[in-house]
Order: sequence, then C-alpha cells, then structure tokens
Amino acid sequence: MQHPFLQNLKGLFIYLGMWVIVGIIHFFVLLYLKEMFWVNAMLTSLISNGIYSVLGFFLWYTVSYNRPTKSVISNLFFSHLMIATTTILIWYGLSNFLLGQLIAGKDKLVTGIIIPPMIFFYIIINLIYYLIIYYKDLQGKLQDENFLKESLRTTELNLLKSQINPHFLFNSLNSISSLTHISATKANEMIQSLSEYLRYSISFPDKERVELRTELDNIHRFLAIEKIRFGSRLTYAFTYEDACLDRLIPPMILQPIFENAVKHGVYESIETIHVEAKIACKEDYLELIVTNNFEVSTSPKSGTKLGLRNCSDRLRILYGNENLIQTSIVGNIYSAKLLIPYELK
Repeated sequence: MQHPFLQNLKGLFIYLGMWVIVGIIHFFVLLYLKEMFWVNAMLTSLISNGIYSVLGFFLWYTVSYNRPTKSVISNLFFSHLMIATTTILIWYGLSNFLLGQLIAGKDKLVTGIIIPPMIFFYIIINLIYYLIIYYKDLQGKLQDENFLKESLRTTELNLLKSQINPHFLFNSLNSISSLTHISATKANEMIQSLSEYLRYSISFPDKERVELRTELDNIHRFLAIEKIRFGSRLTYAFTYEDACLDRLIPPMILQPIFENAVKHGVYESIETIHVEAKIACKEDYLELIVTNNFEVSTSPKSGTKLGLRNCSDRLRILYGNENLIQTSIVGNIYSAKLLIPYELK
C-alpha cells in the first residue's frame, strides 16, 4: 500500500509541518524549562526530532503489515512492543551520537533527549496510520457497495425492460394473428408498424433517458398498431405543452400506461373507447395523465397489472420514490397519473 504522505506534495508538507510544530515546542521546552543555551536547544530539537520524523515515516510500512484484522491482539501488542523498542533505541543512539559531536557538556545533552515523549509520539503516529488505513478500507468498501448497488440497479432495470417488450410483443402477435383472417392488407400494415416500434425499443435499451417527443412518437406507433385492429372502436388524443417535448424521461416508460388503457378499455368493450393523454410541465416533475372510458357492465378486470407494476418498479429504482404512479376510477373513466421527476436520484 502506498505511503499516505507520499501520494502528493500536500501530504508530505502536512507530515513535515507536524514535526516542525513539535520541534518548535521542544525547542522552547529546552530553552526555558531545561535552561539550555539556545544554540544547543535548537540543535537538540532539530536533530532528535529530525531523526524521529524519518523513523516515524517508515513506521507506516510496519503498521500496514500489522493490522488488527490480520493479527490477534497479543501478537499485535508484542509486535509493536518490539518495533517501538527498536525505533526508540535507534533514535536515542543516533541522537546521542550526533549531538555528542556537536554539543559540549554531556549533562545538558542527556536532559535534552527525553524518552517518554517519544514513546507517546510512537503511539500517536501509529494511531494516525491506523486511522488512515481504516478510512481507506472504509472508502474501498463503500465504493464496492456502490458498485454492487449500481450493478444490481442496472440488472433489475434490464430485467424489467426485458419483461415489458415480450409482454407487448405477445399482445401484438395475437392481434396480427386475428387480423390475418379479416384483412391481409391491414395485417401487413400492422407488421410494418410493429417492426418500426421494435426498432425503437432496440435502439434505446442502454439509455437512461430520452426526450419526451421521441417517446411520444413511439406511443403513436403503438396506438397506430391497435388502431389498425380496432378501427373506429379506438380513438385517442394528446394535449401537451410544446416546452414539455424537450424533457428527458426513461425510454419505454409510457408504453405500459397506454397499453393498460387499451387493454382494459377497447379489449373489454364493444363501444367506442377514447384514450386521452394530458401532459404538463410542473415545477419539479413532468405530469402525464392518461384516461380512458370503459363499459360499466364490464368493469376493468384486475389482471396481473404486469405493465403498470414494471413501470412503477422502474421509476422506484430510478428516482427512489414508490408513489410516482397513481390510478383511479370515477364512474366509467379509468385514470392513470404518471409523475416523472426532472432529475435522476
């Protein structure tokens, strides 16, 4: 593992800056409390703290191989006891040797080399290193967790998308099968419209968002397919603000809403069913309300609601909100309200 104070100049300056502060404090302690001559106090502080700063720098490599997660507490304790003893002996020996060559008066020299504070510094340095290791490990775990969450999110979204396409394809193929017995020309038109629809669904599988106008074009293809089969029994209309067309929404998110309207309206009625969509740009979200009438005598069946459930699940994953789809029935009008926030979570 790379030394934390060698990753950039800022880290190295911080480490050296801490020792400069310790050296200054040590200098004034020797100058006023030990009554040392200022030159001797300066040399003592400079050499003793300079040597210990170098030794403390290399303590990182002993700490990185003596983590609490890798060693039992007793082994960790004896390991640090040996390292601390060796470090302080090296520091004490070198400091005394160098200062002995520079400062006259052995009694002043001994009082300048204070061992207990260096034991304290050893503990502090190691605690700092352990905190750095803990922080790096925590950041790594958080990154791994975020990666797993994003992978799960992507996998779940892809699964939901893969469920939507076959669901619509199954219904469309049933419609084509029925239409071939009535009109080969209309069946051919329906196949062409279906191919354009599927081309869109294949073109945008990996995109998180597309423009509303693009999604509405695809909805028109979907309704055109159903219009070929049901003729005058199905009518539809769209009302929207032009400014809304540039808004970004998840691809294929509207199709389940309109499919649900057709399925529980036209499929279960012999009367003309009108599907109406109203789209408005609110302050923080895009509001889409899709309504359709139905025969009261054949009220909408509950069904599996796979399309709406998948749509709700996709919105929950993307925006972190479970209440972005609301449905209601008033009289013979079924309504589905879809709210799409402008920003992904």
